[in-house]
Amino acid sequence: MVANSMSFLHEAANEYGFESVDEMLEATIFDSVSPAICTRGCGATMDLEPDGYCQCECGGTIKSVLLIAGVI
Repeated sequence: MVANSMSFLHEAANEYGFESVDEMLEATIFDSVSPAICTRGCGATMDLEPDGYCQCECGGTIKSVLLIAGVI
């Protein structure tokens, strides 16, 4: 996993109130929705399907943290 991906994961974990990236991934791996964050760096977050992604208003892509982490 590249360093930039880790920074997105840390940002998402903080935004969603998790103590760590591992805690966030453990909590969402079997859920029907997953935290998601913009990979362009604008900080936008939303809940998506675990394998989901969508276009962000800033022109970037909002991706599920499970996709960013390479779990899916």
